Amino acid sequence: MPRREVLLLALAFGLPSICISANNVAVPLFFYSKGLSPLLIGELYSLGYFVNSTLVYIFSVIGDAWGRRKATIVLNSIYVASLLTFYYFRVYYLFAVFFTFTTGGNITALLAEKADDSTSAFSLASSVAISLGVIGYLISGLLPYSTVFLIEVFVLLSSLLLYVYVKENYSGTGRLEFNVPSLRKVSKFTFQWVIGFGAGLVLPLFSLWWHLRFSLDRETISLISIISSLVVAGTLQLAPFIRKKFGGARAVAIMFGFQTLATVLLPFSPIVPIAVVLYLTRNVLSNLSNPIILNMLTNSVRKEEIARADSFLSAVNSYIRTAGPSVSGYLFSEGNFYLSFELLGLIYTSSLIMFIFLFRSEITK
Repeated sequence: MPRREVLLLALAFGLPSICISANNVAVPLFFYSKGLSPLLIGELYSLGYFVNSTLVYIFSVIGDAWGRRKATIVLNSIYVASLLTFYYFRVYYLFAVFFTFTTGGNITALLAEKADDSTSAFSLASSVAISLGVIGYLISGLLPYSTVFLIEVFVLLSSLLLYVYVKENYSGTGRLEFNVPSLRKVSKFTFQWVIGFGAGLVLPLFSLWWHLRFSLDRETISLISIISSLVVAGTLQLAPFIRKKFGGARAVAIMFGFQTLATVLLPFSPIVPIAVVLYLTRNVLSNLSNPIILNMLTNSVRKEEIARADSFLSAVNSYIRTAGPSVSGYLFSEGNFYLSFELLGLIYTSSLIMFIFLFRSEITK
């Protein structure tokens, strides 16, 4: 049974998923309703990848230096202030600040500190996040934008308060260090950077793609997202079993291969149900891989740099994603709803080849 603090951290990590899920549907359509073109929406998401990931990395460095819990509380406070200003003062560029609502490597480090089995802890946190994300999809499909954004503020404040009740044993190094000493080990995980470029092409604008490709309304898009979240949350607890059964690297390679195939086929679906099945397949396999990859990473670096290592990989991943939404926004504006996915398939295939090469000794054990 997970320790009390693991459950608190899982819930604190999971609550912002309500905001993330709501915004996945609401924000692109909100911008579109305000007269922004798909190209401009894509450019705002590109800006978000750069600004938010930089902010998260800075706070991960602060977390390694003076404590991950304190850094996370301050970062969440910034998100609350940015969200309020974004909607109520119509400063739309502040979307780039809160964008993902992520706490980066700080939550990874906190979970690794408190858990006996980090893969199980990461799977639990992901399951809680995805399950709570259903609420976000519901409110984005049923409520007006003003109410959605107000609920997000209260959710973020609740998450912030939960961190207050977590006692952190790690006191920090007392030094701000932006470098990653275990960079040689971390470099094996740079295959994620290739994934990042491909994911940036499609994932941020998925709700807009459903709307433009199949003329689905916000309520239907929310329903598809809810189904996806429930299926993913239900399967995530299989991650520890899959890792033990096949080995971490081998399991990731197999799931990533089938995920790529589903992604390539998705835009050619003649009807919505087929597209939904492929969408679910892609999401399940992608999310099952994440706890296993995090376990591989946290076992590769010293505890003093877990937050930095995880956030360093995520930050560069996000920088690489910056061009993606703009490319897809342009293609969507031109009525092309296929090419982004095929480019994504090529990039994912390259990443899979890179992963197999980097982890060939673990895969062939």
